[in-house]
Amino acid sequence: MELKKYLQKVIYTVVPVLLFTLITTVANANDTTTVVSKESSFKGNLLIILFSIFIVVELIIIGYLIFSPSTSNEVDSVTGKPKRRRTLWERFNNLKSMEEESSIELEHDYDGIKELDNAAPPWFTIGFTLSIIFAFIYMYRYHVVHSAPLQIEEYTIAVKKAKEEKAALDKLKPPKVIDENNLVLLSPAEIAKGKEIFIKNCATCHANDGGGGAGPNLTDNYWMHGGSLKDIFISVKVGYPQKGMPGWGEILGLEQVEQVTSYIKTLKGTKPAIPKEQQGELYKEN
Repeated sequence: MELKKYLQKVIYTVVPVLLFTLITTVANANDTTTVVSKESSFKGNLLIILFSIFIVVELIIIGYLIFSPSTSNEVDSVTGKPKRRRTLWERFNNLKSMEEESSIELEHDYDGIKELDNAAPPWFTIGFTLSIIFAFIYMYRYHVVHSAPLQIEEYTIAVKKAKEEKAALDKLKPPKVIDENNLVLLSPAEIAKGKEIFIKNCATCHANDGGGGAGPNLTDNYWMHGGSLKDIFISVKVGYPQKGMPGWGEILGLEQVEQVTSYIKTLKGTKPAIPKEQQGELYKEN
């Protein structure tokens, strides 16, 4: 009992002081300028260690207070001893003490094993009741009055909102103006982006190395619709649907079409693994 009273005093006096100290320390640390050094790192780690120790000690004290029994000032009329108070754990689960178990014993027993008629814990009853209430509210809101969107509707709304936000950002950053008549080979970084786009969207018909497949070989000097940067740009942008070549302008955007065009131009003279036979007419640079 004396230990329990002492621990209670510790909680009521020391714990608030420690909490206040930790809060003010963290607040002051956030207000000051952060300096990256071994000393500041050590202080930060020390604060975390002290805080962790404080939490562990506090949990031990709380656990002791929850599970340890206590006595009241009332005296049992039969034994003449102070009545035992139920622990917080026993109250939380509506448990009976060992001395009170005889009041909830069932009349039957099995080979000397007796059964207790324990009531359901209050937290379980409350949680079960709340789950039923929640289910009725959910059904009414989502499937009766339709005051909130279901998953598919919520997804559609989110996609629409994302498109609107993207359109707003696109207005703030106008698209790159590309002059088809004055195209130049882009930088290596842009060409690398074009390669990624090519492998993702074009390799199905032209192979990863441009050697061709369903589509023509892009590494030789023969082109079906011209081999200049402008010709390649228009071929990628508009496409030739009658020959199975889709237009990628609206799908990729002109900036990515330009990147792919520059990458395709760099494929000239490379040696693909399985080159397709020549198609189209010989193209010579002016």
